[in-house]
Amino acid sequence: MAWKTLVIIALGMLSVALVISIVSCSIPYWVTTKQVGSSKVWMGLWKICFKQSGKLDCTQIATSGWLKAVRAFVVLGIVATMVSLVMTTLHLRAEQVLYPAVGAASSAAAWLFFVIAVAIYGGEMKFPNSGGHFSSGYYLAVLSDITCLVATVLILVSWKSSRRGGYDVVP
Repeated sequence: MAWKTLVIIALGMLSVALVISIVSCSIPYWVTTKQVGSSKVWMGLWKICFKQSGKLDCTQIATSGWLKAVRAFVVLGIVATMVSLVMTTLHLRAEQVLYPAVGAASSAAAWLFFVIAVAIYGGEMKFPNSGGHFSSGYYLAVLSDITCLVATVLILVSWKSSRRGGYDVVP
């Protein structure tokens, strides 16, 4: 029954990854820059916010091709994490080969989607002498990425240790 413990830990990690990735996707704090004077700027995947003289003003970001790609990969990562949660829960309830296989594959896909999103965003975001830096939304995406990778490993290990029966070897 040790494999069930691994599945429960993987489910917990996937749940955390899902919450973290949803928060990361929705907050406007992927990048923080300090503009001339007392103005401060925060940018996320959907909004850009300016704080000037104590007043916060947020507007939608004009989308570029790379930002659309980042958004798409983050949303795909969230969907893949949800699929992995469902399949891993079914693996806990019924020992069928399909559930852990799809659970591990979708968790690995979520990991890959988050890696691609973070890589595109990190590669395209430029900070020319603005004092800008990556902020909490970006780092939360990295954290959900790592969490999905660990969950994938746990699902695969639990799958290997839960397998019973199979074909007999004929000498």
